[in-house]
Amino acid sequence: MKRDPSEAAGRLYAVYLPVMIMATLAGLVVRLLAARGELWLDEVWSLKLAIEADRILDILTLVNVDNNHVLNTIWLYVLGESQHELLYRLPAIISGSAMAIVAALYARRWGMLSAVVVLIVMNFSHPLIHYTSEARGYAPALFCSFAALSVLDRFLVRYDFTSAALFAVICILGMVSHLLFLQVYAALLFWSLYRAAHTDRPWSSLFTVLCRAHLLPIIAIAYLYVFHLRHIWIAGGPSRDLVDVVLSAAALFCGLPPTGSIGVFALALLVGVLIAGLSMLRRRDPGLSLFFLNLIIVIPAIMLALARPAALFERYFLFNGAFLLFLGAIQIADLLQRRGVVRWIALTVLLGFLATNGIRTVALIRLERGHYRDLLRYLDTHSPAGVIAVSGDQNFRHRMMFDHYARSPVTERAIEYVGFYTLPREGVRWFIQHSREPKAVADAQCRDRFGNRYDLVAEYRSDVLSGYHLFLYHARRPESGMMRSELLPVPIPIDEDRNQ
Repeated sequence: MKRDPSEAAGRLYAVYLPVMIMATLAGLVVRLLAARGELWLDEVWSLKLAIEADRILDILTLVNVDNNHVLNTIWLYVLGESQHELLYRLPAIISGSAMAIVAALYARRWGMLSAVVVLIVMNFSHPLIHYTSEARGYAPALFCSFAALSVLDRFLVRYDFTSAALFAVICILGMVSHLLFLQVYAALLFWSLYRAAHTDRPWSSLFTVLCRAHLLPIIAIAYLYVFHLRHIWIAGGPSRDLVDVVLSAAALFCGLPPTGSIGVFALALLVGVLIAGLSMLRRRDPGLSLFFLNLIIVIPAIMLALARPAALFERYFLFNGAFLLFLGAIQIADLLQRRGVVRWIALTVLLGFLATNGIRTVALIRLERGHYRDLLRYLDTHSPAGVIAVSGDQNFRHRMMFDHYARSPVTERAIEYVGFYTLPREGVRWFIQHSREPKAVADAQCRDRFGNRYDLVAEYRSDVLSGYHLFLYHARRPESGMMRSELLPVPIPIDEDRNQ
């Protein structure tokens, strides 16, 4: 007797649906836990940009710095300052969970097991948890990326106005969420043109695709360029070698520490995943395989060659890595359906992925993204009466954070951050050093520009993917005779940015 297909499908849903619900709820809880703690530098800077804007339109037309992720900045503008950190990060948390759901729904074309594995991978990948639990534009843009892929796929089958309009809206939201979404849109544009060109009526299909699906997004790109992109300035960052950043990003997406040869191993592993995934897709949908190839390799390479950015971060490869994880999850699901040792190997790989990413996520939850509030409390309780004078090794970062948290109810004391170039010759009572090296070791002593010596008194460790470690030093002798007027700041040289 043959089994009823609908009955078999019902059994699959009965098994997989509870797993998917639990994975979604668990992923949401993990993101909420990861979103605890104080805002880090770029979040504080975004909030400052939002507060200083006179109106919402200014955020799009006048706030022309790469730290302005427009949709996120508008949310911060609406909230205003002195809100709880979770409120600032709420859109990212929701978008991150929604991104995993949309990706899983799209993966159903490869079967329910593929949807389950994709949902698990997207919910428990450490970099995806990290960047979808902070008040930045990455999470909404990631959600829009997978949503745009799903809706465009439907449009290329139906050529209906509803799908075209929805695709256009999603793309515009993605662009104003984060400019890296333009990589995704370029890959989607090429894919849709490829699909249209391989129909029975290529010219008619190409015209329909361009007019219905891409007209509004292209107009939006032109508007963004005229009023925002061509005026934008890059705030900068540490100078890092491209190869080092790529190896570090590869290790990050595998859940491994970015040290030594581990990055090389992780990159080789991801290249294997990409090749196998593209081969699998090519047998079913050559156009879709081109979409993944363009998004993960071709378009980022072209943009890096054209832009030649002075500063590189692992998060610049977030979108490419997310879709590579999607490919890997589909392949794991395919292997899990086979028999014998292959199934056990696939299960081991999935569990290993969850374990390594879980370790790094637990570290994020434990360390959080910064501890300036704790440092300020220490200064409050260990300083004599009067103004608390503190200096540090990086004017932009420390001043930005001190200005932000000095307005919060951490301490009622007056705290004066003394810039590097305004430091009195006799020094100050407190000095801060910071590091983004994961295993940085603080020196027992340090000196300021005039040779005054300071002793290490406290360390504040953070997750350095976004934040940085803080090392607090105390002067070996008090600032005898220091007058308040000596602490007044003078203009900082214009060549100083957030990385000097």
